[in-house]
Amino acid sequence: MTRTYNVKTQVFATLSISVTGFCTGTYHSFSAVVIPKIKRPLDEGGWNISLEQGSWIASLFFIGTIVGSLLGGTFNQAIGAKRVINLVSPFIFVAWILATLAHSVEFLYVSRILLGTCYGIFLAVVKVYTAEITHPDFRGVTSAFYSVQLSTGLLYGFLLGYFLEDWRLVTAFMALPSLALFFLSLFIPDSPYWLVEKNQCEKARKELKRLRGSRSNYEAEFHEILTRKREKDTLDNEEQSDSGMRWISVGRSSRFWKPFLKIGVLMCLSELAGMNVLAQYMVIVFDESGSSVAPELAPIIVASVRLGIACISTVVLRYSPRKPLFLLCCVVICLSYVAMGSFTYLKSDLDEHTSIGFISAFGWIPLTCLVAIQGSQTIGFLSIIHFNLQAESFSTEIRSFGCGLLGVVTSLARFATTKLFPQMISWFGLFGVFYFFAGVMLVILCYTFVIMPENKGQSLVHTESKLNANKL
Repeated sequence: MTRTYNVKTQVFATLSISVTGFCTGTYHSFSAVVIPKIKRPLDEGGWNISLEQGSWIASLFFIGTIVGSLLGGTFNQAIGAKRVINLVSPFIFVAWILATLAHSVEFLYVSRILLGTCYGIFLAVVKVYTAEITHPDFRGVTSAFYSVQLSTGLLYGFLLGYFLEDWRLVTAFMALPSLALFFLSLFIPDSPYWLVEKNQCEKARKELKRLRGSRSNYEAEFHEILTRKREKDTLDNEEQSDSGMRWISVGRSSRFWKPFLKIGVLMCLSELAGMNVLAQYMVIVFDESGSSVAPELAPIIVASVRLGIACISTVVLRYSPRKPLFLLCCVVICLSYVAMGSFTYLKSDLDEHTSIGFISAFGWIPLTCLVAIQGSQTIGFLSIIHFNLQAESFSTEIRSFGCGLLGVVTSLARFATTKLFPQMISWFGLFGVFYFFAGVMLVILCYTFVIMPENKGQSLVHTESKLNANKL
């Protein structure tokens, strides 16, 4: 099929704002590479922190994310994604410098909360902006850019941890991507949907022309957006004049709570499935599982393969239907958890001599399974659920608020799983935790088979019409 629109500006804008994904990769890899370093004794350059303190360093990030998710929707609605990124990205740099200069674990706590707040704001902004500026036929490709950047950020963080012994140097280098994000965000266009909501229709037309190209049929798309806005203004005039679509009125709206319940449950289940926890504790997981690959090197291999899969996903998502692809990813992750649980369980029953032979023969299993889990998460959960389905499930005037509140729910679940992960290992054993994650993934498989729509190639106006007709 011949493409009738220009993609250059769309690619530049989405790649630029997806640098937030690179920053996110450094947030997550920080816990995996820095906590083992500061757990070392004082004479080895560490702080001799306890596992409990380490779990707080990893999990307090998500307390900040809750705050940021609440703020992000309001900020995006008020000033637009471009200005939000301009204003917030310098605070990422400040937070990393605070961590670099920290002289106690409490300073690391504050730094992590501040980074989490920035991340939460971006959660409510980036996916909405990406969906709103991208042509429906091209949205599957651009939604994968964030996954590519996230995987690159993870690899960057793991490489820093592997080659740099001083954890302060690691955190200093992790500050650099935020500077790139700030400068790139100065040149991206505003969202035409946001401009129409702000009654800046002529500017919206110009930005849409800039995004699609002068030879495209951007006028038809613009009038579709404008017509939908006028219809909503007519239907919602009384509601908006009373409350201005504040948080409480958003929560009462069926256009909010129906998709919120459906997607919110899926997001919580996704966090309970442990995929993000593994990234936070990857070095510890490889060490505890008994992989034949060095615990410090294995995350680099996983992140490298994940990056390759993320790059391939830009093509896969361009042509593949989303729902079957997502269900396939769920099956792969579930089976990988079962394999890891079985490997860890069998190893735990062996004596030291037999264990050496067992690891020599089957020590490749943890690495292979982690690669499969992280790769499937990149395609299925990050690209399809986090970027496409969330943004497509809410109408324009509440899209930022809806994604922001979903970020709150997700962050609460992620905080709980990240904080409790070390305790879960002590309660159930590592094999028991893997089996639990496999069970949750099986629930996700059944749940999404029932509730997940197929919106590939459909405009946001069309998916919104389906939502209002109770077809989502």
